[in-house]
This record gives sequence, structure tokens and C-alpha cells, in this order.
Amino acid sequence: MKRTKKRVVSILLSMTMVIALFAVMTMPALAGMDETAGDATEFAAALASVDPGGTITLTANIPNITNAILVNNDDLIIDLNGFTLDVTFSGAGSAIVVGNNYQLTIKGPGTLNATASGSGVWVDSGGELINNGAIINTTATGEGGAGVAVESGGKATVSSATATGTEGMGVFATGAGSSVTVNGNVTATGTDSSGVFTNISSSSITVNGNVTANSAGSVGVIANGIGNRATVNGNVTATGAESHGVAAFGSGSIVTVNGSVTATAIAVYAAVGGTVNVTGNVVSEEDGVIAISNGTVTVDGTITVPGSGTYITLGTFNEDIIKTPSDFTTPTTKAGYLTYTDGSNTVWVKEPAPPATSTPPATSTPPATSTPPATSKPPGTNVPPTHAPQTAGQSTTHGPAATNAPQTNVPKTGENNMLGWMVLLIGSLLLLAVLSIVYFRKRHLKSNETR
Repeated sequence: MKRTKKRVVSILLSMTMVIALFAVMTMPALAGMDETAGDATEFAAALASVDPGGTITLTANIPNITNAILVNNDDLIIDLNGFTLDVTFSGAGSAIVVGNNYQLTIKGPGTLNATASGSGVWVDSGGELINNGAIINTTATGEGGAGVAVESGGKATVSSATATGTEGMGVFATGAGSSVTVNGNVTATGTDSSGVFTNISSSSITVNGNVTANSAGSVGVIANGIGNRATVNGNVTATGAESHGVAAFGSGSIVTVNGSVTATAIAVYAAVGGTVNVTGNVVSEEDGVIAISNGTVTVDGTITVPGSGTYITLGTFNEDIIKTPSDFTTPTTKAGYLTYTDGSNTVWVKEPAPPATSTPPATSTPPATSTPPATSKPPGTNVPPTHAPQTAGQSTTHGPAATNAPQTNVPKTGENNMLGWMVLLIGSLLLLAVLSIVYFRKRHLKSNETR
């Protein structure tokens, strides 16, 4: 019996140790998992001590972070908690760097401003910047810098992107699988800069706002290479001297503008198998559309150029074939569009809607025949009405004149009604008085009998 008890106790102890060991092995490390920061010093300490996959939560606005945020060893979450985090990297690189297949999640509400000479945000090697309800503004100030740049399968989602340096790029994506989404506007202000630039192969950029390039020699949107995509769900405007709107250069590269394109030089350019689609209007001070070396362009709106400008140019790099608005080909190769082609390049422009047919005015109905006013005499009698002299106090009538027959003074309807009501009221009061006298008399008699 004692051996049995000891054996049971040993089994229970062993099971307890196993369970405890399992709990220790599976329990998440609590110490240092999450950190808080209310100033630049605390934020730097939090970056150094936060555990893999941990969260740094802001407790105040932090306006003066000058060191870069590097996320290339572990995932990281920054909870803005309604505050603003300003990261302005003082070196020549990027303010925020994400790589090696790791993720940086910016949790809102709140605002992250990332500014650097090289790139506001740089994501490469399969890394990802995730925007979870925050406002993320990125800015590049140096020559050739990019507000946000991704390569080698990197991904990023931001709210706005700006490049202020010469040859800068608001958004840049290169390499297969690389993609950027901007949920706001893109701006490039430096000379020879570009708002959106996809390069090499199979990269994509989507802008859910407007793209503006307002310096000399700038380009709004470029898709350069094989199979690159650039989509702008807004307008593209290039206002600097000799600035261009959108360009697709390379087989399978497509630029789509769900809005209008305005430029001072070439508004739309498609070459070497590139395609441009514009759902709005195309406006240029020089060249409306150029499609060469197997370029394809579709415009759902209109193309507007001055008298000295060129409506459409087709051909090759060595030969220009100019098309005016009336030089379309029939029959069209796309229903509802005018076709401009040289056999290798094609531009489709939405066919103008036919003018509305004017509806003839409704036939006017002849006026109704007026019926002569009725007289007091039977129709057909020629007896003229008697014109009696008007008596003082008598109103003038527009019918047959009154005769000299004596007038009977009949009270008006309102007077009859009033007189009837007065008689009824007086009768009711008299009846009430009689009933009251009878009632009180009976009471008086009954009271005397009781006595």
C-alpha cells in the first residue's frame, strides 16, 4: 500500500514538472516585449530594447528623431497612439529602412513624417512597410532622392510622397514584385525630376491622388522597362518648361491615368510596346500624343493642342507621321473610338457624341372659342334691356340694367342666420329659467313637508 502511494505521488510530481516546463517553454516573454516613448531619448532606448515583433507606443509628440529607423533583423510595430513622430535623418541615406523580408507596421491614428536626403522610406529584399490607419508622409531632399523607394520585392503604403531635389523622384519602384501604394498626392519640384518612376521589370505603383511635376524638364509618370505598371487615380500635371505628362517605354509597360493629363511639352508618350490609357482629357502646349515603335494610346476624352502644336505623332524614332484630328482611319478598329494608325502604332480617341437633335416645338392649340355672356332674355329675342336710371346707393352691374320695379327689402343671408340664432338663444334661456323655478319650488315644498 505504501509503495502504491509513493508511486502515485511520483507520477503526480512528474506530471507537474512536465506541465510547468511546457508552460515556461510556451509562455511569451513579457519583460521588454512592448516599450513606450515620449521623447527622442526614450524612443532610441525603446528601439534598442524592444523584443522581436514588439510594439513601441508613443506617449507624446516626438518632433526631433535624427537617427534612422532600421528594421532588418525583426518585425516591429510603432503605435503612434494619436501622436506625431518626425524622423529627419541628418545623413545621406534614408530615414526609414525595412529589409530582409521583415515588416514595419505603423499603427494609427497619428502621423509619421519621414524626411531624408536619400529617401524618406526605403524598402528592399522582400521587406514591407504596412500602414495601419496612420498618415505617413515621405520626403526626399537630395539630388536623385526618392520620397519612397522600393526594390527587389519590397512593398510600401504611404499617404504622400515628395521629392524636392534635382532629378528626384516622388515614388520609385524597381525589380520584380516591388510595389508602392500612395493614398494621396505625389509631388516633384526639382529640375529634371519625376513624380512616379517604375523601372526594370514587373514593378508597380498606384497613386490614389494627383501627380504634379512643376519644374523644368520634369515628367509626371514614367513606366520604363518590361511589364511595369503605373496607375494614377487622379490628374497628372507637368507645368515646368519642356515638361512631359506620362510615358510608357517597354514591352508590357502600362500607364493608366483615371483623370486628365496636362503638360507643356509632350502630354502622352508610348514607345517600344508601351501602352498609355487616359480616361480624361489630354492637353499640351506642344505635342498631344506620340506613339512610336509599337506604341498604343487610348484617350477617352479629347486631345487639345494649339495651332502650332501636333495632335498625334506616329512612326519610328527616325520617322514622324503626323496626324490631324481629321486623319482617322475607317473603318475603326475599336467601337466608339476614332482610330489613328500607321500600321504599327495606334491611337484611339473617343468618338465625339453626335449633337443632340432639336425637338420641333409642339403645335399650338387654337384658342377656345369664347362663349358670349348669357343674357337675362331667352336666346333669339331682340328685346333690348331696359336702362333704368341708377338709384343712389345702388352698385353698377355688368349685366342687364335693373328696371324700375319696386325693390323688396329682403334681409341678407347672414342677417337671417344671426336672427335665428338670437331667437334660439333667448328661447333656451327662458326654458332654463322656467326649469330652475320649478326645480327650486319642488325643493322648497319638499323641505316644508319634512319640517
